[in-house]
Amino acid sequence: MALDPHSNLAVFRTIGEAVALIKTHTKPYVVLVLLVTLPWAAAAALGYFDALGAYAAQAADGQGGYSLEGYPIGTLLILWTGSFFIMVVFGIFWYRYVLLGAEGALKFGLGQFNGMFWRTTGYGLLLLVICLVALAVSTVVVSLVGGVVGALLGAAAQPAVLIVIIVPLVLVAYAAPLAFMARLSLPFPAVALGEGLSFGESWSRTRGSTWRLVGAFLTASLPVALVGYGLTFGLYYVLFDINIWNPAHAAAATDYWWVTLLMSPVMYLPVALCLAIVAIAYRDLGSSPAAETAPGVHFAR
Repeated sequence: MALDPHSNLAVFRTIGEAVALIKTHTKPYVVLVLLVTLPWAAAAALGYFDALGAYAAQAADGQGGYSLEGYPIGTLLILWTGSFFIMVVFGIFWYRYVLLGAEGALKFGLGQFNGMFWRTTGYGLLLLVICLVALAVSTVVVSLVGGVVGALLGAAAQPAVLIVIIVPLVLVAYAAPLAFMARLSLPFPAVALGEGLSFGESWSRTRGSTWRLVGAFLTASLPVALVGYGLTFGLYYVLFDINIWNPAHAAAATDYWWVTLLMSPVMYLPVALCLAIVAIAYRDLGSSPAAETAPGVHFAR
C-alpha cells in the first residue's frame, strides 16, 4: 500500500488505509472496545475511583492542597496498571483483526494468548521506560537551549518573542519520545501474530520512515481525539451540568460512568488508528506475513 520508490511510508495513504480498516471491522472494533472498557466501568460503578474525584473536589473547594498527603496513590496506581493491561489486551486483538481479518483474529489457544500477553507487556514496559527517558532528556536539553537563546535575545522582556521560542522547543521535546515510539513499534504486531521481532530489527526496518510514522500518528489521532473529548465532555455538561475541566465536579463525574462506557468506541479511535498504522508499517516495511488489506483500498506495495 504505502511503499513506492519515492516514499517508504506515505503518510496520508497509510492513514486512509487505517481508517478503511476500522470501517471494515466496525462491529468487532466496537465489541472489543466495550469489552475492554467494562472492567473500568464496573470499578467506577462500584465507587472504587470515588476517592480520586473526592480528593480533587476537596482541593478545589480549598479544604486541602494538591499534596501527596492524603492522596489516594494506591487507587491511582491500580488505575494506571489496569489501564496498561487493558491496552495490552486491546492491542493484541486489534492487531490480529487488522492483519489477519475477522476469520483469523480469534484463532489461537489460551497458551498462545498467555505468551502474547506477557511478551507484549514486557515490550510495552520497556518502550515506556525508553520514551520517558527520551522525554526527560529532550526536555532538559530544550529547556537549556531555550534559556540560553532567550537570554541572548532578551526575550524575557518580550513575551511574544518568548512564545515564538518556547513553542517550537516544546514540540521538539515531545518529538524525541514519539520518534523512539515509531522506531520501536513493530515488535507489537509481530508478537500479536505469534512471531518474533526485536527492537533492533524494528529500528532497522523503520529507518527512513521515522518522521512519516510520527506524522501519521499525529495527523490521524489528534483531530479524532479532540472531537472525541469534545463530544464526551459536552455530553457531561449538557446532560448533567458537569464541567470536566472543573476539579470540583470530578467526584460527580464518576457517578455517570456509563457515559464514558457508551463513548468508549469514540474515545478509542485515536488509539485504534495509531495501532492500525503500526500494523500497516509492520506489513509493508520489510519482510512480514501476508496481511489483509481493507476492501476497496488498493495501494502499491
